[in-house]
Amino acid sequence: MRTNKKILFVLLGIMLCAAALTPSEALAEKTFLAAKDYVQLPEEKIDIAEGSLIIAKDIYPDLDIQEYINKIDAMAEDLKPKLKGVRQPEQIIKIISNHILIKKNIKYKNDAFFLSDVLDKGYGNCNCLVTLYLSVTERLKSAFLWCSRPRTCFCEI
Repeated sequence: MRTNKKILFVLLGIMLCAAALTPSEALAEKTFLAAKDYVQLPEEKIDIAEGSLIIAKDIYPDLDIQEYINKIDAMAEDLKPKLKGVRQPEQIIKIISNHILIKKNIKYKNDAFFLSDVLDKGYGNCNCLVTLYLSVTERLKSAFLWCSRPRTCFCEI
């Protein structure tokens, strides 16, 4: 599993957004230190959603991390029966995408920067959407990877 690399890429992307939006230097430093401590954890203890939400807490100090973790856990639980016995990568992607994009009605919009934004507003930029996919698939023990190209990013199996 490549959790450390995934979380570092996710955190880097989110931290760049957070740095641009953070209301104070002291808050930015506090968040940076929390994220730095988080990525020092053993690989099996790192959770993409939790790491992303730690960064979002920089902008949204009252953010309840566990509330969002519970929402992502629920998405993964909803998907488990639908994915039972499915082995074809194309089918796995189709089922997960249908759940996130159709059933949950989550859309692409370039002005939402954090995982909490996606879950609250129902839309997010490509970093947010990839973070959501990776957070859900991590709970499903699926081998999705973060892929990046100029001006965009996406998931791959």
